[in-house]
Amino acid sequence: MAADTPLPPLRLGDVVGALALGQVVESRADGVHVGDVVTPLGGWCEETVLPAGAVRRVPDMPVAESAFLNVLGYPGITAYFGLFDVARARRGDVVFVSGGGGAVGTAVIQMAKAEGMTVIASAGGPEKCAPVSKLGADMAIDYKGPQPIGDALREAASDGIDVYFANVGGDHLDAALAVAHPRARFAMCGMVSGYNSGSRAPIPHLDRVISAEITLRGFEVFSFLDRLAEFHSAAGECVLRMR
Repeated sequence: MAADTPLPPLRLGDVVGALALGQVVESRADGVHVGDVVTPLGGWCEETVLPAGAVRRVPDMPVAESAFLNVLGYPGITAYFGLFDVARARRGDVVFVSGGGGAVGTAVIQMAKAEGMTVIASAGGPEKCAPVSKLGADMAIDYKGPQPIGDALREAASDGIDVYFANVGGDHLDAALAVAHPRARFAMCGMVSGYNSGSRAPIPHLDRVISAEITLRGFEVFSFLDRLAEFHSAAGECVLRMR
């Protein structure tokens, strides 16, 4: 795993990290009861022993418990705060989300559409673009297609974009800068195009950050974990409208 990602590299014998739910089978801590469903467990394992402060009880909501591994878990938390807090997206905005076929990207698409935004999403290949469109994206761009992403986005967003939810970086970031409205807001969530590559693609339109007064703000989901009650209250209603 690349050194510039937020997680440490795996070593032989390590438990493979993953989001997981678990049910408490024994507890010696106040406030944690046998039968409670808790998260996160921190890896693929049948049993684990953790301090009470390391887990959170899954709130009672009219959704499947598995939702707390996706749209009500870290992917949804990332999408919600990145879209509404970091990028300050609002009804009527035109939103471009890269990596629209991924866990965070699909949540961004649905949340933005539920709040009355126009959504353009990129995904790699027809097999990923089809579900992106089904989720509600107004336009799905196949970045593996013959047309460069910059040209494709310029056609899809002929009137420009207000928000870019960045999961990719590289040529996607440059394409977004090229069509961004003045004072557009970019939520910089990921740069997967450069992970493990050892190099970074040039960004020819980077000077538009100044000339168009574009805001680029990086963030990590871990910075918002103290606001989970807010997320489950506000985003829960949004998620229920997405179903």
